[in-house]
Amino acid sequence: MLYRIKNFGLRILFVCVLGLTAVLVCLGQSSSRFEKVPLPMVQSNADSGDPEAQFELAYRYMAGRGGARGNETNFVQAAIWLQKSADQGLAIAQHNLGGLYYSGFGAPRDYVQAFKWYRKAAEQGFTPSQAFLGWAYIQGKGGLTEDYHEAIKWYTMAAEGGDQEAQLRLGMLYLRGEDLNPNYEEAYKWINLAAAQGSTNAVKLRRKISLSMTQEQVAEGQRRANDFAVGKPSAPPNRNGERSP
Repeated sequence: MLYRIKNFGLRILFVCVLGLTAVLVCLGQSSSRFEKVPLPMVQSNADSGDPEAQFELAYRYMAGRGGARGNETNFVQAAIWLQKSADQGLAIAQHNLGGLYYSGFGAPRDYVQAFKWYRKAAEQGFTPSQAFLGWAYIQGKGGLTEDYHEAIKWYTMAAEGGDQEAQLRLGMLYLRGEDLNPNYEEAYKWINLAAAQGSTNAVKLRRKISLSMTQEQVAEGQRRANDFAVGKPSAPPNRNGERSP
């Protein structure tokens, strides 16, 4: 399944490998710097050690636009160039290398290596990696133990970075609550923020949960969303869903 989106001046191609319940891996991004550069020049820059060129070359191999037979995907070559770029610290390369290890495309399936690279990208603030870690911890995927708090941590990072889907899923986690103890105000906050970004699922869920909330809870959830939107800091919720004054 292929998707193209615009994001901070970068053209992104996602090749998504779908699992039973979620997108497991999203692969591929072409930076504006090399997007329209002829392949020989990309290859030359990649050979010279430019991490963005190395990633662009990997992208073209994944998209079937690399090498002499440029109409075929080659995940083995993609993995080689992603490794070179990831070793130099390029977050999107680290994320995609994690994806190859997770899926077994172009490299042996290795969850330890996969999460090593996802974490490296996530720690640089790369929201797709943060959101993926949140999903993996709530599902207990890839050898990880299901961990509500780790899922909350990583989803929160992605949500605070503006990731719409992470905001929705974080709201759903608070709605579920630890030990089935929901935090309606915090759930409403994040679902409301996702709705404000145009998520139709969030709009529907916000309407549904508001029917189970008091007017005071809705007002508090709205206040928290407004505070976040204007950059006003607020104390994180404690285990009982309450906030410090």
